[in-house]
Amino acid sequence: MVAEYEGALCWLDIAPDEHAHEQLFGHFTGVDFQHNDQRVQTLLHTALDVMAANGTLQVCVSGTPFQMQVWRALTEIGMGACETYGALAKRIGRPGAARAVGSAAAANTIALLIPCHRLVPAHGGGGAYRWGAALKHQLLEAERIAA
Repeated sequence: MVAEYEGALCWLDIAPDEHAHEQLFGHFTGVDFQHNDQRVQTLLHTALDVMAANGTLQVCVSGTPFQMQVWRALTEIGMGACETYGALAKRIGRPGAARAVGSAAAANTIALLIPCHRLVPAHGGGGAYRWGAALKHQLLEAERIAA
Protein backbone atom coordinates (compact mmCIF):
# COMPACT_ATOMS: atom_id res chain seq x y z
CA MET A 1 0.00 0.00 0.00
CA VAL A 2 1.47 3.31 -1.11
CA ALA A 3 0.58 6.92 -0.42
CA GLU A 4 2.09 10.08 -1.84
CA TYR A 5 1.84 13.74 -1.05
CA GLU A 6 2.64 16.31 -3.74
CA GLY A 7 4.66 13.74 -5.71
CA ALA A 8 6.67 12.46 -2.74
CA LEU A 9 6.21 9.03 -1.19
CA CYS A 10 4.96 9.30 2.36
CA TRP A 11 3.73 5.75 3.06
CA LEU A 12 4.88 2.35 1.86
CA ASP A 13 3.47 -0.74 3.53
CA ILE A 14 5.12 -3.78 1.96
CA ALA A 15 2.76 -6.38 3.40
CA PRO A 16 -0.48 -4.72 4.40
CA ASP A 17 -2.84 -6.62 6.65
CA GLU A 18 -6.51 -6.07 7.49
CA HIS A 19 -5.56 -3.09 9.70
CA ALA A 20 -3.39 -1.30 7.12
CA HIS A 21 -6.05 1.17 6.02
CA GLU A 22 -6.79 2.09 9.64
CA GLN A 23 -3.09 2.71 10.27
CA LEU A 24 -2.76 4.84 7.16
CA PHE A 25 -5.89 6.89 7.87
CA GLY A 26 -4.90 7.25 11.53
CA HIS A 27 -1.45 8.55 10.61
CA PHE A 28 -2.79 11.11 8.14
CA THR A 29 -5.94 12.41 9.82
CA GLY A 30 -8.13 14.80 7.88
CA VAL A 31 -6.60 13.86 4.52
CA ASP A 32 -8.68 12.98 1.48
CA PHE A 33 -7.40 9.76 -0.12
CA GLN A 34 -7.87 8.65 -3.71
CA HIS A 35 -7.49 5.03 -4.80
CA ASN A 36 -5.37 4.74 -7.96
CA ASP A 37 -3.77 1.35 -8.70
CA GLN A 38 -2.00 2.62 -11.82
CA ARG A 39 -0.36 5.46 -9.87
CA VAL A 40 0.74 2.96 -7.20
CA GLN A 41 2.40 0.81 -9.88
CA THR A 42 4.16 3.86 -11.32
CA LEU A 43 5.39 4.97 -7.89
CA LEU A 44 6.68 1.51 -7.03
CA HIS A 45 8.47 1.06 -10.34
CA THR A 46 10.04 4.50 -10.03
CA ALA A 47 11.14 3.79 -6.46
CA LEU A 48 12.68 0.44 -7.42
CA ASP A 49 14.46 1.95 -10.43
CA VAL A 50 15.88 4.75 -8.30
CA MET A 51 16.98 2.31 -5.59
CA ALA A 52 18.66 0.04 -8.15
CA ALA A 53 20.59 3.01 -9.53
CA ASN A 54 21.50 4.29 -6.04
CA GLY A 55 19.69 7.51 -6.93
CA THR A 56 17.72 9.95 -4.86
CA LEU A 57 13.99 9.63 -4.40
CA GLN A 58 11.74 12.36 -3.06
CA VAL A 59 10.01 11.26 0.13
CA CYS A 60 7.85 13.06 2.67
CA VAL A 61 8.24 11.89 6.26
CA SER A 62 7.65 13.56 9.56
CA GLY A 63 8.90 12.58 12.96
CA THR A 64 10.77 13.75 15.99
CA PRO A 65 14.32 15.03 15.49
CA PHE A 66 15.59 11.73 16.94
CA GLN A 67 13.45 9.66 14.56
CA MET A 68 14.66 11.72 11.60
CA GLN A 69 18.26 11.16 12.72
CA VAL A 70 17.71 7.40 12.98
CA TRP A 71 15.93 7.23 9.61
CA ARG A 72 18.73 9.17 7.93
CA ALA A 73 21.29 6.80 9.48
CA LEU A 74 19.30 3.78 8.28
CA THR A 75 19.62 4.99 4.69
CA GLU A 76 23.41 4.89 5.10
CA ILE A 77 23.46 1.12 5.72
CA GLY A 78 24.39 -0.59 2.45
CA MET A 79 22.12 -3.00 0.59
CA GLY A 80 22.25 -6.46 2.14
CA ALA A 81 24.26 -5.20 5.10
CA CYS A 82 23.08 -5.19 8.70
CA GLU A 83 23.78 -3.06 11.72
CA THR A 84 22.77 -3.66 15.31
CA TYR A 85 20.44 -1.31 17.13
CA GLY A 86 23.26 -0.50 19.55
CA ALA A 87 25.82 0.16 16.82
CA LEU A 88 23.47 2.56 15.07
CA ALA A 89 22.75 4.32 18.37
CA LYS A 90 26.48 4.73 18.94
CA ARG A 91 27.05 5.90 15.35
CA ILE A 92 24.53 8.74 15.76
CA GLY A 93 26.10 9.79 19.05
CA ARG A 94 23.48 8.24 21.31
CA PRO A 95 25.17 5.21 22.90
CA GLY A 96 22.78 3.37 25.16
CA ALA A 97 19.75 4.34 23.06
CA ALA A 98 19.39 1.00 21.26
CA ARG A 99 15.75 0.57 22.32
CA ALA A 100 14.92 4.11 21.22
CA VAL A 101 16.53 3.33 17.85
CA GLY A 102 14.24 0.30 17.60
CA SER A 103 11.21 2.42 18.40
CA ALA A 104 12.21 5.00 15.77
CA ALA A 105 12.70 2.25 13.19
CA ALA A 106 9.26 0.85 14.00
CA ALA A 107 7.71 4.28 13.40
CA ASN A 108 9.11 4.39 9.85
CA THR A 109 6.27 4.90 7.35
CA ILE A 110 8.19 4.13 4.16
CA ALA A 111 9.54 0.63 4.51
CA LEU A 112 12.32 -0.39 2.12
CA LEU A 113 13.13 3.23 1.27
CA ILE A 114 14.11 3.81 4.87
CA PRO A 115 15.54 0.31 5.30
CA CYS A 116 14.57 -0.57 8.86
CA HIS A 117 14.89 -4.24 7.88
CA ARG A 118 18.69 -3.80 8.00
CA LEU A 119 18.63 -3.40 11.79
CA VAL A 120 19.31 -6.53 13.82
CA PRO A 121 19.62 -7.30 17.52
CA ALA A 122 23.13 -7.80 18.91
CA HIS A 123 22.16 -11.29 20.15
CA GLY A 124 21.17 -12.41 16.66
CA GLY A 125 17.85 -13.20 15.08
CA GLY A 126 15.51 -10.92 13.22
CA GLY A 127 14.28 -8.71 16.01
CA ALA A 128 10.74 -7.37 16.17
CA TYR A 129 10.26 -6.61 12.47
CA ARG A 130 6.72 -5.40 11.74
CA TRP A 131 6.17 -7.91 8.93
CA GLY A 132 7.93 -10.84 10.58
CA ALA A 133 11.43 -12.29 10.69
CA ALA A 134 10.88 -14.45 7.57
CA LEU A 135 10.17 -11.43 5.34
CA LYS A 136 13.07 -9.52 6.88
CA HIS A 137 15.40 -12.42 6.05
CA GLN A 138 14.03 -12.61 2.48
CA LEU A 139 14.57 -8.88 1.94
CA LEU A 140 18.15 -9.02 3.22
CA GLU A 141 18.92 -12.09 1.10
CA ALA A 142 17.46 -10.46 -2.02
CA GLU A 143 19.58 -7.37 -1.33
CA ARG A 144 22.73 -9.44 -0.86
CA ILE A 145 22.13 -11.16 -4.19
CA ALA A 146 21.39 -7.85 -5.94
CA ALA A 147 24.45 -6.17 -4.41
